Amino acid sequence: MEHSTALKSTKKVKSSGTIAQGNFLVRSYLTFGAIEAKIFTLLLAGIDKEDKNLKRIEFPMSLITNYKGGSAYEAIHEACMQLMAKKINAHPEDSKRKKGFHYYQVVIDCGLDLGKGIISGQFHPDVEKYLIDLKKNYTISEIEELLKLKSGYSHRLFWYLKSYENIKSKYRREPFEEFKNIMLGETPETSYQNSDFRRFVLEPSFKEVVRSNAFKDFNGEPTVRYTLERKGRIVTHIRFDFSKQAQLSLFDKLEHGSTTTNTLLRSEPEISILLPDKLRRPFERLVEYGLTEQQAKVVIEKVPIVELNKVLYKLNNDIIVDKMHLKLNRTAGIHSVMVLKEKFSVKYKLWLSQ
Repeated sequence: MEHSTALKSTKKVKSSGTIAQGNFLVRSYLTFGAIEAKIFTLLLAGIDKEDKNLKRIEFPMSLITNYKGGSAYEAIHEACMQLMAKKINAHPEDSKRKKGFHYYQVVIDCGLDLGKGIISGQFHPDVEKYLIDLKKNYTISEIEELLKLKSGYSHRLFWYLKSYENIKSKYRREPFEEFKNIMLGETPETSYQNSDFRRFVLEPSFKEVVRSNAFKDFNGEPTVRYTLERKGRIVTHIRFDFSKQAQLSLFDKLEHGSTTTNTLLRSEPEISILLPDKLRRPFERLVEYGLTEQQAKVVIEKVPIVELNKVLYKLNNDIIVDKMHLKLNRTAGIHSVMVLKEKFSVKYKLWLSQ
């Protein structure tokens, strides 16, 4: 099947802000190596919310590694080959996983121009519906936080937890074998017994993920924890509990006409879709400037929009125009939080200890 006509345009990526993918792709049986995960992240970073079709993406090799030479090139070559081989079983979207199969290739090409030091690639048209024009059932994550992760397993766990952190029940309980498949892929290269999976995959990836700013509250404490449920000596389920601080009460307090936003909740939608129009764009801008969704919710909940807009203008100049955070050796998120706290912490008790 010819795909070239639909994928002629080439786009460059953003290295900060947020990216999104459909929850079905987030929770598919798919695994990545560390470099594969970074390439996948940066390919996602080439997709804009306004895009109507997939385009070819390119970005500098320096966003993956500062090393040059044979070993670096070989590592990227291997990662591209592995990424090209990745497939997801799309059949379960309309039925149970055991009732058949329909495989989609995730990436249609991936390569490195040695002379220019440019990596390029494009997603397969068959996965476009999980990446383009997303309206519901999708997850957004922070590019900078994803690129910090050193393990492909951490990358998968990061996205998985992000896709459930705003769930109404405040926890996600998953059959353990299903969770292993989500982390390791449908046909893993290494077959782990449960004890080895916990030791070599779950525990190190969870420790790395909760060190990320995306899963910390403003006291630096993790906003998620997990427990293993057993029947006898056999692990049957894993349960992730999201803290109350990660589940802020914005929806209970906002009113939209005569209806509270509680009545607008659906299964795991993006928060901004649920907000009244006057709050949606400020919320999205806060996330664009590096805040997590939970952090943005706190700001929207406590600070009047008229006053917030003045600071958003400053943040746009600092982060988008002047790249001030990079000059100060900060992430965009940390810079934004520091500016917001300076302006609003006393007046509106923003992120002050209660």
